[in-house]
Amino acid sequence: MAGMQPEQIQRILVIRFSSIGDIVLTTPTFRALRKRFPDARIDMVTKQQYAELVETHPALHQVFRYDSRNGFNGLLQLGRELRQIRYDLCVDLHGNLRSRILRLLAQPSTQIGYSKQILARTLLVQAKINRYRRIVPVPERYLAPLARFGVQNDGTGLELFPTEQNEAHVAKLFAAEGLRDGEPVVGFGAIAAHPLKQWPIENFIALGQRLVDQHQTRIVLFGGPGDRENAERIAQQLSNRAIVLCGRVSLLAAAAALKRCAIFIGNDTGTVHIAAAMQRPVVAIFGPTVEEFGFYPYRTPAKVISAPLPCRPCTHTGKGRCKIRDTHACMTRIRVDEVLEAAETLLRESVSHSSTFLLTSSAKERQL
Repeated sequence: MAGMQPEQIQRILVIRFSSIGDIVLTTPTFRALRKRFPDARIDMVTKQQYAELVETHPALHQVFRYDSRNGFNGLLQLGRELRQIRYDLCVDLHGNLRSRILRLLAQPSTQIGYSKQILARTLLVQAKINRYRRIVPVPERYLAPLARFGVQNDGTGLELFPTEQNEAHVAKLFAAEGLRDGEPVVGFGAIAAHPLKQWPIENFIALGQRLVDQHQTRIVLFGGPGDRENAERIAQQLSNRAIVLCGRVSLLAAAAALKRCAIFIGNDTGTVHIAAAMQRPVVAIFGPTVEEFGFYPYRTPAKVISAPLPCRPCTHTGKGRCKIRDTHACMTRIRVDEVLEAAETLLRESVSHSSTFLLTSSAKERQL
């Protein structure tokens, strides 16, 4: 198994079950594998609800959808199907019990995983002892074990491929919302799945109104169906007819909508990585987690806002409760002014997107 040569590899399986951001972070691996093995069959296994993100990727031959509702029997059935393909190489980018079972069932000739740096992560979270020798972004951790096969990172970042149908759906929604060509747009990822990662909603309202007042922007709110109620609450407080896409677009349609945004501002969520994949400038607001974990925006213009507190990090996932008398200081201490300044800096640095904002602002100043 360990002696397989690169020229023998013709069938490759990549495993990453979840979640949104983690799957988007796998896309440089697909591209690098395709470049190294141009004629190989490259497949992926992921959960059914995330498969759309990668099904249009040109490097992949097939995406196998795993429905976790089918439990162990579903995993057995999938494993039997994969075994028939006789993979030469299995790349496990999840590294949990389920992925190990699937590797065992698929019986590839060679299988590799990646380092989650569990010991260093645990020491940092539990004891605040930093044993990370250097900060390595997750996409580069995914690629590291493939170096022995001659697979190299091309350095061009994340990528997603919305379809023409996705683009048309988004265009229709924006037209119905009265969004004009050339009208400045800022995307918000204002709702976090885990409360510890949530910047106060009131702050997003204040930030959005300042962007509206100072730059006459339209705010577009991204998220899932469960985020819609809070997103509507934000939209109702803004004066320039904010657009709520929560529950109205698929994951790839959200990617298509992000192309229309001059900048994206959000909590530490999967949408940050979708925005990075669409090469949007990103302002990411990080609270309980830190850069050492490898999830900062990758290969796109970005500013990360966080509060330097000794209690950080208190979790590596965002789950749990604040351990400092439930003050949630890592988020509440981040001021609206800080986030606005970061956003405006990115807009100035991005010539193609900042011009609309600067002209709008200059025109407003001339009127005063």
